[in-house]
Amino acid sequence: MEMPYEIVDVFAELPLEGNQLAVVFAPATLSALQMQAIAREMNFSETTFVIHSTGSEQVRIFTPASELPFAGHPVLGTASVLRARRGGVPATDIDINLSSRSVRVNFDARGVPWFVSPPARQIGTCDREQIAQHLQLAVDQLTFDAVTAWDIGPRFALVEVADLPALRAINATPSTLNWLASQFGANTFLFAFTTDAYGPDAHYAARMLFPVNGAIREDPATGSANACFAAYLKANGRDPGDVVIVEQGFDIDRPSRIFLRLGDPPQIGGRVQHIAKGVLRLS
Repeated sequence: MEMPYEIVDVFAELPLEGNQLAVVFAPATLSALQMQAIAREMNFSETTFVIHSTGSEQVRIFTPASELPFAGHPVLGTASVLRARRGGVPATDIDINLSSRSVRVNFDARGVPWFVSPPARQIGTCDREQIAQHLQLAVDQLTFDAVTAWDIGPRFALVEVADLPALRAINATPSTLNWLASQFGANTFLFAFTTDAYGPDAHYAARMLFPVNGAIREDPATGSANACFAAYLKANGRDPGDVVIVEQGFDIDRPSRIFLRLGDPPQIGGRVQHIAKGVLRLS
């Protein structure tokens, strides 16, 4: 069995930045176990499998450990690959049909893809002193805004810290994520942010931390977390009236720029760099 695949960098201003994604064009006979094994082989944050590549796309998303119902950078990266395979028509909107929902991706005049965010809902708050303790920060390294959790499929605790030194000082452990899960339910990850951004034109710097096989991993760019962040900013009246630029992944040498439009619903966008093509051979 041979399957074409492509590798792209999502939310990347330049090649070899942003969040890596493998997009595999798979036959309908490929099993979930085989998809999971391929995702482990790729070993990126996510690998997508396009089951049908004409009309309405059927897409499944796998991490090296499990299948996801939704994730932002796989949606944008997959749509960009599909658009390129169709000749790069600028006006094309692409619907990515996942197991849990359909997500529409459109391309602006510069060719930047944007997805319309599924609804994110706030599911709770937690104590500032407790979260500071779990992140091994002093309480005054957090701002006074409430620490809230949001659900968009995966769940994210949104924690605002005072500045870049505080953002870099966060030391999350598996027990930190276990504590967040006890507060907000399974699959709750950490999204910490600050207005002290890396670049002069950006509005926020952010980090997203999640558990993998008993360890903590940092994500270079997280569309679903930023979709929750967009809902949070809108709900709290923090809309600059233009595109919000979030920088993520800078301290793990995968600088990423995520664009947010805080409309109703929000839109999440970012540039995609096409890196490689190949063929998977399973027999």
